[in-house]
Order: sequence, then structure tokens, then C-alpha cells
Amino acid sequence: MKKALTRMLLPLLTMLLGLGLTTAPAQAVPGLLVVEPRVLGPDGYRALTLGMPEAAAVATGLLTGKENYGGSCNYYYFVPSVGSMPRASGVLISPSKGVTAIGATSKMRTPEGIRRDHSSLSDLRAAYPELTRDSVLDFVYRTPVPGNPAASYRFVIVDGLVSDFGLDSGASC
Repeated sequence: MKKALTRMLLPLLTMLLGLGLTTAPAQAVPGLLVVEPRVLGPDGYRALTLGMPEAAAVATGLLTGKENYGGSCNYYYFVPSVGSMPRASGVLISPSKGVTAIGATSKMRTPEGIRRDHSSLSDLRAAYPELTRDSVLDFVYRTPVPGNPAASYRFVIVDGLVSDFGLDSGASC
């Protein structure tokens, strides 16, 4: 009985915690809620992808709080169920280039396991060998995104920990 229960719950716990302990695809168990991993990258977050037009991005149901971002670009935040985000983070959308940047929430991680307020600069260096420090803002680090060479991750380091991160297309607003 214990083994059967463990066999049923392990895929669910693995998905919820994002640990990736199994390589087999998760199988549906009647009566259990299947939760999508909260992974930012390499192309976006769930249905929200880099380059997506604004109307399609809004139609995902993931965004709220439209604000103008200096000129023609707009800025959104994720709906609360996706997690909290710093005021300086969000989703930046250009009318001509679509989604250009996606900031992470408190519940997101990269495919390599990097998370806000948990991962250290050492963790970043181990996960991303091409990590470089910004030449102007010494608390910002960037790296190409594995699986999407056109994009980059931006990490903000405060007191040795990742305090914020985001996925950038490289297009400016």
C-alpha cells in the first residue's frame, strides 16, 4: 500500500517542487490536479512567448495592470496566481516587436533551477558558464539562454543572491 501511494504521489510532488527527479513523463492519476511547472525559458513562460504580439499576450490570461513604458511600449505584471514580482519587473511589450522581456515572479525558476531569493552567484556561475557581469550595472549579470541563442537571461544579485531575473529577447522598446 505504501509503495503504491508513493508511486502515485512522486510524479505530483516532483512537478510541484520542480525537482525533475524522474525522466518518465508524468501520468495522470484520477482525482489529482496536474500542475504545470513554473519555468521561465527558453522561449517564455507557459503560453506567453518572446515576440508574441500584445493582443495575443493579453489573451493568455497571464497579464494584468497595463502601463505605458515611455513612448509606444507597454508594461504588464503577471496575475497574482503566477506569483509576486518586484515593481521594477514585469512583461515589456513593443507594438512592432511584441513581447521583448519577461520578468520572473516569486514562483518561477529557470530550466536550470535558478530562483529568486534562493540561488547564489555561485549557483549562477555553475548553471551558466557564459555568465558575464554588466559593464555599467555591476549587480546585473547576463547569459545566453540555453536552447534560445537569440535570448538572454538577466539576473540581479543583491547580497550574493538572485533577487530578480528575467528573459530578454534582445529587442529594445
